[in-house]
Amino acid sequence: MLSYTGATYWGLSSHSFFLGVAALFLLLNAGFIYSIYNLVVRGINNEGYSVAGDTVYWNAKPLADAEAGSFSQIVEKLAFDKNRFYDAGRVLETTADPASFRLINDLYYRDDKQVFYVPYHEIKLVEGADATTFEVVEETSNGIKTDAQDAHFRYYSGEQVAPR
Repeated sequence: MLSYTGATYWGLSSHSFFLGVAALFLLLNAGFIYSIYNLVVRGINNEGYSVAGDTVYWNAKPLADAEAGSFSQIVEKLAFDKNRFYDAGRVLETTADPASFRLINDLYYRDDKQVFYVPYHEIKLVEGADATTFEVVEETSNGIKTDAQDAHFRYYSGEQVAPR
């Protein structure tokens, strides 16, 4: 049978010592505990984008004007909703129309009027590309490697490389 012996630890009663150790443990692990709470209870990732209910989050912080119903992530830090584009949770200025922005294939996207190359965390306009005839093709012709074409030009990594 266990009984209270009145032992002390560095001059503290066992009760005070236990409370101090518990408080120190919680203090040192507060970030981890909050991360688990966010993920399990709230359904929010602590890194990157998350959508929970009507709210979009970047690194567990709500994005005030983001529209959860139309929100879509492109790559790790790049995303959009029907109104705007985001880069690491900040509004990104671009000529692309978020309402009509659609994936063509891996790195190429289009809106109603333009074609874009999205290599990592930027949306680059493909200069001179015809959005209506643009298609992704992998070919090498006359020593020129291309990954896309339209009615007028061939492209590689979002740049014109040769007339068609």
